[in-house]
Amino acid sequence: MSDADLSANIKTLDLESCDTLMKYLNRFMETTPGLPALLKAHALVVAKAGLSTIVKTYAERKTV
Repeated sequence: MSDADLSANIKTLDLESCDTLMKYLNRFMETTPGLPALLKAHALVVAKAGLSTIVKTYAERKTV
């Protein structure tokens, strides 16, 4: 997936979906740190949903 495709797909998400995606991104980064695609997706989600999406990820009791 190209950067433009990734950006376009993330722009279509609502805030709740961004929070869910952030949970998965954090989970994947625990097992495979430093993957450029994960880092790009993480930055795009934060740009779309704000820093609150990170806080919600760590404050939420349900994990993925």
